[in-house]
Amino acid sequence: ESEFEDAVKGIKVDPKAIPYSIAHNGTVNKVICMPQSPTIVASLSEYGTINVYDWDNVLRPAKIWSSEDSSQVPESNPGEGWALAWNLREEGILASGHNSGMIFLHYPKIKDKRSIAVEGHSSSVECVCWSPTE
Repeated sequence: ESEFEDAVKGIKVDPKAIPYSIAHNGTVNKVICMPQSPTIVASLSEYGTINVYDWDNVLRPAKIWSSEDSSQVPESNPGEGWALAWNLREEGILASGHNSGMIFLHYPKIKDKRSIAVEGHSSSVECVCWSPTE
């Protein structure tokens, strides 16, 4: 088994069919559910924007990022991206990877700077994951 499989062992989620659709700006490149709260869903678009939705209340954006009526993660537009991962240990923290080589860490609880850039890649970042032990 992989480290990821070990980390998510014991998390039980009953599958649910959701007969709704949400307007999304651009092509959806990646969609993932938050492990701690599977009805919270993040999407990454061809424009590099990240949106977070709460499927329990599809008419309103998820409120984990701010009290504003916006589902878009602030300061998160470094261009097209394919990589998106929720932190397995801390609820609501998200990582994204982009074609520009940038990786961003998105922290909803830090009001003045919710997205932090991590440099170091010279080409497209197409996969990100969190260490299940750190």
